[in-house]
Amino acid sequence: MVMTKEELLSHLKKQARTLEFLISTDNNEESKRIHSETLEAIRGVIK
Repeated sequence: MVMTKEELLSHLKKQARTLEFLISTDNNEESKRIHSETLEAIRGVIK
């Protein structure tokens, strides 16, 4: 499937919101760290 730039950015923003939720609710510190790193990378692409 080919996505337009706008579709990709929309998808990444949704993923970012999901990761923010997971970080706020997860009790596992390793999972939080991985989610935080992924979120930081996504934010770098969105900007």
